[in-house]
Amino acid sequence: MESVLQHFLYQAGQKDAAAALHSAINDTPTPEEIARHPQLFEAVKD
Repeated sequence: MESVLQHFLYQAGQKDAAAALHSAINDTPTPEEIARHPQLFEAVKD
C-alpha cells in the first residue's frame, strides 16, 4: 500500500513527500533530517 502511495506522490510531483514516506517506511533519515541534526548522524557516515 505504501509503495502505491509513494508512486502517486512521485507522479503528482510531490518528490519531498514521497522521499519522506520512503524514509519512514525504511526507518532511514531524510537528507533534511541529517542536515538538521548532523551530530546524530556523524558516526553513521564513516
